Parts: sequence; C-alpha cells; structure tokens
Amino acid sequence: MPALSVHSGTNKPMMPAMKCLMTMDCPCPDCVASMAAFSTLAVEPSADAAAPDVPPADASQFTIAAHPLDGSDGGENILGGIYTALAAYLLQSPDWRRLDRQNELDIEGREAPDLILGGNKAKRVNWERLGWSGVRPLVNFYCGTELLERKAELAESLRLYCAKAGLDAEAVAPATFVFAPGSRKVPAQRAALLAAVASAEADGQRLWIAKGSESNCAKHIEVLGGAAGVEVFVDGLAAADGVWVVQRYVENPLLVVGGRKFDIRVWVLLTAEYKVKLYREGVIRTASTKYDPADIGNRESHLTNHCVAVQSANYGKYEPTNEMWFDEFEAWVASQHPGKSFMADCLPQIKQLTMHTLLSVKERLANSESAGFTSFCIFGFDYMIDDNLRVQLLEVNQSPACADELREAFVEDLAEEVIQPRFAYEMPAEGRRGSGKFRRGFEELSLE
Repeated sequence: MPALSVHSGTNKPMMPAMKCLMTMDCPCPDCVASMAAFSTLAVEPSADAAAPDVPPADASQFTIAAHPLDGSDGGENILGGIYTALAAYLLQSPDWRRLDRQNELDIEGREAPDLILGGNKAKRVNWERLGWSGVRPLVNFYCGTELLERKAELAESLRLYCAKAGLDAEAVAPATFVFAPGSRKVPAQRAALLAAVASAEADGQRLWIAKGSESNCAKHIEVLGGAAGVEVFVDGLAAADGVWVVQRYVENPLLVVGGRKFDIRVWVLLTAEYKVKLYREGVIRTASTKYDPADIGNRESHLTNHCVAVQSANYGKYEPTNEMWFDEFEAWVASQHPGKSFMADCLPQIKQLTMHTLLSVKERLANSESAGFTSFCIFGFDYMIDDNLRVQLLEVNQSPACADELREAFVEDLAEEVIQPRFAYEMPAEGRRGSGKFRRGFEELSLE
C-alpha cells in the first residue's frame, strides 16, 4: 500500500516531478530490490500498457495516499490510530483527495508531495529521496526518533544531557542501566549494574525491571527481585536477545482505588520548528489487580499497559476501560489526599520532564535547513507517580495509541495545530465534532 502523501492544488505553485516518494512505490531497480519481500510492491506499466480507467485528478485539491494496512504484518495497522484518523478527517474536506495508486504509477509525471504520513517507526519513508523536486514535504516523523523510542538510547541521551546540565538523572527517570549481551561492553555494564543493585538493596530497594530496548505493548518485560534475580537474568541473556535496559523499579507507587498501580500517558507534539506542545488532556491507565510487590510474576499487578489490563477478569471493574481522564483523576487525588492536587503538584513536573527529554536529543533530532523535508511528530510520554507525588519518566513512544473516546477530538486539534496553518483548506460546515468532555488543544512548553 502507498504511504500518505499530499500534492499541491491550484492555490499553490505546481511542483516538479519527483523521482521517488516511497521505497515501496518506486519501480526503479534499487527500490524494487530493497522491497522484494513485499508482495504488494507497485510495478510501473510498460509504455504500451493501456491507461488505467480512472477519473482525471482535480488539480484544485491537495492529495493524500496512505498504506493503512500491510499484509506482511498480518493485517496490523502500521499507520497507527491517530494518523489513520487524521487521514480520514482531512478527506472530509473537499480540498483533499486520496491518491489513486494506479493513477500514480507514472512516477515521472507525479507531483511532489506536500504531506507524507508514514507507518509505525517511519516505515517506508525514504528520507534520502525526499525533496528531490525542490519542495520540502511535511512528514509525520522526525528522522532519528529512535533516540527517544529505543529505551537504551533514551537512557544514554538523558545521562549525557543531565551530566552537561548539572542535573540529577534520577530526577528525570529511575536509574537505568544498558545491557548489550554479546558486546565488548558486557563486563563493564554488568559490573556497574550489579554494584548499583547491591547499593540499592542495602538501602531497602529490592525490585528492578528489565525491558527490551525496542520492545513495546508490554512485550519483553521482566520484574526482577533482588541482586540474585538481576544477576541470573542478565547472565542468561544472549546476543540474539538484543539490547536491554534494567531500571530501578518504583516500589512505592501512588495507588488508586483497589490498591492498584497506574501510569500516565500524555501526548506531545513536536512541530517542524522544534516547538514542544503538550496536549491538554491525558489519560491515567490503571492496572486490573491489586499491587503486590511480593508477587513479581503477576503481570496484572505490575504492568499498567492497556493490552495487559484488557486480558484480566477484573478489566473494567473499577473504571470503564481501566482509564481516568485528568479531571476525574484530579477529583480523586483531592478526595484521597487533602491539600494535594494533580494539576498543581504533578502536571508541572510532567511539563518540565518532557522539556528536559526533548532537549536531550534536540541537537541530533532537529530538522536541518538543508534537509529535503520538514517534520512534525506525536509522541506518547508515559510517567509514573510515587506516593510522595514525585513524577518520573518511564518511556517514550512514537505512533502512540489514543483512546477511542478521545481520538476524534485529538485529531481535530492536531489538524488545526499542524496541518491547517500550512495548507489552506476548508472543513465541512458542521465544524468540530469531537466531544466537549475533554480538555482541548495544545499548550506550548518553554525550552528555555
């Protein structure tokens, strides 16, 4: 399937032809070879092939092409819920149309795209070929976002940034150690980790959590008990297991009704100008089972991922879909912890930690003026709060999920924030359709 792209209409200068947009769409030998594994690869017709029976394009529209489904992923939606909904939202406007794939096989005659929505982890975005037409398309990823999503690279970025800024790294995220089995660094990494574990155990800190550096959706996560448990785990890893991080476990989490853990998901927009904007609504994702630090094998007790909660017999017992929104959580904190406020005591910490995290990678992530594209990106930042209302960063996700109940409102606000200022288009007369239940819009955070 093609990736999402947008072309100029008559209200913008016509763009010169672009040789390649996406690796999967291009029939040139290099691209065909690189995408041979994909059975749905587009092939350019021969010179004497009949023209496809499709209506002529409306030159007054911006155009969109997307690959919402990839058969090689077993039907998994690799565009992601937010960007799929964004495409559907834009297509409600008469100023946008979706590119017909067959109509776009004439690569030499294709206009350069204004907007590209690539799949999860920027799949199929052929960075090197973007901008060949002289037009810099807007892409829904930054080149290099693995600096944030890969847990090992995020830990190293934060370590270097905090050291340079004179900050305590554990004020941003729990102590994190990278372990790369099979590398020359293993002896030093192992020694540093076990020394930290022994020191923490002497202070009463027993639990640690191991995560695959590139894992998500609660895959490759192990809660480890004590120095012996950590040592057995890391010594059992092989090079084929990839890079892992071992992180200090927050043993004293703030607990909601039923004595359950939770984490906080906030959505962060990084604009083409490297402005950081926090969505005003966020979600508290709750575990299904009472927190029990003694039962380290009970994933329902320790993990707050929605994909884990939904498998529990207790799913929905305390909150619909095991979720609370900011106003609901604020009311709960006030009722259970008089004098305390999530909005006043915790949200400012979330804003500050988000700012530090994106500053830690800015020099390597920001768009270059010479690049053939500009970027925006939505990240999902996950935070944990302890029983002292101290906030710490757990991880960062690109192409994050968004709750069904919020998605429509979120996408409307995202389009108004990022797409509308760049492309002059009109939406249907009925206007905004998202729920008024939520806090709406983005708040810009200061990077000073």
